[in-house]
Amino acid sequence: MRDLLQQLIVRQHATLRASVDGAMDNAIDATDSDHLNLNRQHLISLVLAEAALTKAATDFPDHPPQIVVVGPTQAGKSSVTNMLIGDVQADASPMAGYTVHCQGFYLTSDESAGNEHNWLARIFTGQSQQSQAALDRDRLSNFSLSTLHKADAVLTGNVVWDTPDFDSVDSLSYSEPVLRAIALADVVVLVVSKEKYADKSVWNLLRLLRDLQVPVVPVMNRTDPSVRAELAESFQQKYQRIDADADDMALRFIDDYASQPELAFNSVEVRGLQSDIAAVVTQSGAHRNSETLTRAAHSFIRMHWHDWTASINAEHRLRELWQSDVDLVCDEIIDLYQREYLQHDRYKETFQLALAELLTLLEIPGIAEPITRIRGMVTWPVRKLRSVAEARQRDSDVEQDDRSEERRLLEELGAHAFTRLASRCAERQSADDYWSAVSDNLAQRQPDLTAGYHRALDSYQIMLRGEVERAAQSLYKKLEEQPATLNKLRAARVTADAAAIVLAVKSGGLGAVDLVVAPAMLSLTTMLTEGALGKYMDSVQNDLRSYQQREMAALVQKRLRVKLKSVAADLDRVNDHYISEKQLVESARQLGIQTDKATDATMDAVADTQAVQK
Repeated sequence: MRDLLQQLIVRQHATLRASVDGAMDNAIDATDSDHLNLNRQHLISLVLAEAALTKAATDFPDHPPQIVVVGPTQAGKSSVTNMLIGDVQADASPMAGYTVHCQGFYLTSDESAGNEHNWLARIFTGQSQQSQAALDRDRLSNFSLSTLHKADAVLTGNVVWDTPDFDSVDSLSYSEPVLRAIALADVVVLVVSKEKYADKSVWNLLRLLRDLQVPVVPVMNRTDPSVRAELAESFQQKYQRIDADADDMALRFIDDYASQPELAFNSVEVRGLQSDIAAVVTQSGAHRNSETLTRAAHSFIRMHWHDWTASINAEHRLRELWQSDVDLVCDEIIDLYQREYLQHDRYKETFQLALAELLTLLEIPGIAEPITRIRGMVTWPVRKLRSVAEARQRDSDVEQDDRSEERRLLEELGAHAFTRLASRCAERQSADDYWSAVSDNLAQRQPDLTAGYHRALDSYQIMLRGEVERAAQSLYKKLEEQPATLNKLRAARVTADAAAIVLAVKSGGLGAVDLVVAPAMLSLTTMLTEGALGKYMDSVQNDLRSYQQREMAALVQKRLRVKLKSVAADLDRVNDHYISEKQLVESARQLGIQTDKATDATMDAVADTQAVQK
């Protein structure tokens, strides 16, 4: 699950960067862009989820409780951090965004305790631990943890973290460590100011903390006592809008001790705040185990799953729509082939070729050579009768088309498939850039796909020749069972008509249509039909038709359907942030998340298609 969340985080980072660039390109205030804010919220929740799972897997009960101070810009987080630890350790400044690193302070009574907290590296992914003095404002990939020996502090035995702002647009570069610190927390101390407590970013974070089941202690800094009651009531009402059952979200207040922080260390307000936080730590400590933390993380993931995966599912639906288009076009090709060839008068062409082979087997003098030449036409396009072609070229500048009716139709149907699919992409390009990419890839791959399709047709026609010869052999064997009919076929009338085939070929009859009109074919067909072989001929012809239908369906499947579907799959392979439907569905099932039935039904089909492509 963590691997998938990490993939989602990388993908969401890319989406957020694209949103920021788009807002800048269109001169949109980045803080007012709904799309940008939505993408930022998705990234925040994703990082929280992944960090929460990491925390659950880090043997967390063996580590000291973590108190994390967070808040919006200029809320006074560093000042409150110093109040909680009872010492001036965090650098406080009235400048916005002054704190850019997560800085932890471990309060301990153990004089021998040091800063060996290697487990933190698993929480702060991509960050390295440095001493507080070594932190560099120009290097944001660091955090610090300092050990403070305090035997009598209220929060001794805990780690208190000061963090950067979470609401500044500029904080995108260091917001992830803040979120990981929040997921690390046993208690979050949310510091707000009178000016900032109603900001949307504050309440978005409170919703996430509620969903993640992290205890929160809200604190308002630098507030006049005369307005505290009103602000406390307002805060409680706002919080009940996101959690109607909450009745203990009391807002604490701290005076402004910025100019004299030492006064805060023994103040009643600060002592009370420290005690409140210690009580929450103790209460939450009873539930600090891997199983509980994992359940909370999984619950959080389920709440936000559909938001995280909506755009991915949309991409999958687009790909499925393309695959549906391909299926529709390929089914249409097969249907047209059946109607325009197998069930059409043109189909006589194939059976007449079998009859031509039969004439060869009858050993009628003078026709073996032309029949052999006729057989060669089945494997067009290479084979042409050179002498006839050269003679025709002298008489006409137009090259003769010596393809069979079947070959001509199949090539036209292949071209039809590309035209239909390109048209479908063009119709949708204005609605989604995805179709522009598919259209470009289709155009780029069309020459190779067409060449592969034609090579498959060549192979098919070679195999068909074998079937034609077997059909002729079958007819001949049946004739051998009827000597009278066989002798009749060898009579002078058939021999004379066979000469017509020679004449037809020598006069330039290149196409198989010549076989249909050749007098010998008409004579032979009539004699066989009138004889005892009529029904057997129908059976042989139906077997040939079934063979062609089966082979063409397989050819369309392998050379068109699968290959054309891969046009969209190519885009997935070059997409660095692609997440497969199988990954999503399997993860959703692990979490017990209800998925779209259509998604479940198509996942296996997608996997089968990918297996065929391999």
